[in-house]
Amino acid sequence: MKKIICLFFAAAVSLSMVSCGILDKIGDIGGIFGKKSTAAQSTGSVSQCVSIFDTANGEVDFKSVFAGSIATKLSSLSDNDKQKIIDEGKKEGVNVIFNSNGSTVFISENGDEATQNADGSWTEKNGDGSISQIGGAWPSNNLTKLLPKPDFGTLTAANTSSAEFTATYTGVSLDDAKAYVEKIKSKGFTSEQKLTDQKLFGVTVYLYEATDSSSSLISVGLTSGIFVISLNKAK
Repeated sequence: MKKIICLFFAAAVSLSMVSCGILDKIGDIGGIFGKKSTAAQSTGSVSQCVSIFDTANGEVDFKSVFAGSIATKLSSLSDNDKQKIIDEGKKEGVNVIFNSNGSTVFISENGDEATQNADGSWTEKNGDGSISQIGGAWPSNNLTKLLPKPDFGTLTAANTSSAEFTATYTGVSLDDAKAYVEKIKSKGFTSEQKLTDQKLFGVTVYLYEATDSSSSLISVGLTSGIFVISLNKAK
């Protein structure tokens, strides 16, 4: 449990320094997001809250697109800019689709699919079948149906695979976390309970872990206002 606490604390500290481009940061510290697409694997770091067009050369920044770091509201671009993105995408092996509902889809050669939704949030369908998102609403799928929907904080990132779900919220209080744990218990996650509520380096760390009757494992943790929910469904 001490190792888990230290890893969680390190993750939370890293996340607290991120405003945009959170997908890359979470991938670095805990693997919430899956593998990057080919377009996102080029060298160099991803800037935070960057424009779709690279400020140095005016070219489309596809690396940041697949990292979820683009702040530009793509649906509001001019027709000329949209066509430029489509044309450069063809050169880079990325199919770009501007939909009438305000979303924009980027599909790489290896099958990864990144979508900026109409509200500016990002969703990525990874080659391994998992689905990642930046911002937006609580996902609706077979795994989240097993969990209570948080009614606090702001969803910053989530990842769903066939048997694992992880979500990160910011702006969460200790009372919020404790109330959520009680809701988790009401969902049947009461076996093999492990609870930590202590100060670590002067910061409160609150963790709860338990299984349900099917042996599915839920882990939640809070520190510095950052709340992580992790579900591993039993096979």
